[in-house]
Order: sequence, then C-alpha cells, then structure tokens
Amino acid sequence: MFRKRFIVPLAALLSLSLAMAFSLASPSPARAMSGGLASGKVKAPAANLEVEILESNSDFVNYIYLVSPGSALLIGPDHATGTIVSLPAVAPGTELVFEIRVFEPDGVTDTGMRWRSGPPSRNSDNEKHVQLTAGASGGIIVAFEDIDGSGWGVADEPNFIDAVIEVRPAP
Repeated sequence: MFRKRFIVPLAALLSLSLAMAFSLASPSPARAMSGGLASGKVKAPAANLEVEILESNSDFVNYIYLVSPGSALLIGPDHATGTIVSLPAVAPGTELVFEIRVFEPDGVTDTGMRWRSGPPSRNSDNEKHVQLTAGASGGIIVAFEDIDGSGWGVADEPNFIDAVIEVRPAP
C-alpha cells in the first residue's frame, strides 16, 4: 500500500525534474541563434524574417538599416513604431548587421554618426551600441544607443532605448 501511493507522485516529480533540467540545458531558439546575446551579433533565428520597429525614446531621429548581408535596406525611422518590414531570405544563423544613422531632430540634418550591431570595433568610438535580448516568438530585440561614447555617463546615457527593433521569424 505504501509503495503504490508514492510511486505515482515520485514518477511525476522525476519527470518534472528531468524536464526542467532539459529546458535549462537547452538554450532558447533566440539565444542559440544569436551566438550568445551578449556578443551584440544578431544571428538570423530563421530563413524568413521580419523586423518590427518598437517604441523608442530619442532626442534624435534614427534611421534604421539592415546593412549586411546584401545592400543596405531601410527599415524606417525610430519613431515609426509598429512598422513591419520583411527581410530578404537568409540561411538561419547568418549574421544580420543593423545600423542606425543619426539625424538631428528635424530628421533632415545628418549628424554623421553611424552605429552598428556587433563588436565595438564596427563603431568609430569603439563602443558597443546595441543590447540584445530574447524577444517573443523566437525573436531578438535589438536596442540601440545613439550618442557617441564620449557622452556616456552624462545623465541617463547610455540608455539603449534610442532605436528599438525586434527581428523575428515571419509568420
């Protein structure tokens, strides 16, 4: 009698423990495809992708581009929240390099500042200008800082909310 009462709960507990151990040992699709979100490199989580411009907050106008692979593709300005753009098909795991081009608040006067995803060496100030986090549905949130690293430490800079996109598998 004692054995029958505890075998089922013990088996359920063992199954739950194994499931939790497997889920902790297996990275999420976004983390696995990103090559580690801390790298700043955006790796395509699928072949067919879309990018959505998410809410951001900047004193500048930041035009968001996909600059590699292929020719530069304008995604849109940072204030175009909700805009969704389909990307050209790529092999899963391909690095996608995003760039913001920083303009004055008028949206016309170019500051000349360009900040890219990936290692700091891609940027003229040798600073990392993106933070990556796992998004919904296997996507990756790419959040940009738009001022030169020499201004960091002043007020709330860097805040990485100046241009924000989600790269995700297309439906």
